[in-house]
Amino acid sequence: MEFLSGEYEAFLYDGRTSGEAILRVSLECFDIHNCNKKLVADQFIESFLKNEPSLANHYQEGNFPIIFNFTGPGELEPTN
Repeated sequence: MEFLSGEYEAFLYDGRTSGEAILRVSLECFDIHNCNKKLVADQFIESFLKNEPSLANHYQEGNFPIIFNFTGPGELEPTN
């Protein structure tokens, strides 16, 4: 996708109070103000769930939320 730099990070959180797992995906955009965030999120979700029917079912039922965070270049969490 031409909007993204290729840098990303993903974290899986335990929603203890809600009993669900939450996937948070952060993606680095070349230009955060001109990034088609809906297109990127839709394509990510489609690709991610394509071969995982049980996850897809949980996502469709609202039990596996996927949250997106878009950042500018160099704004992802440091690895060290």
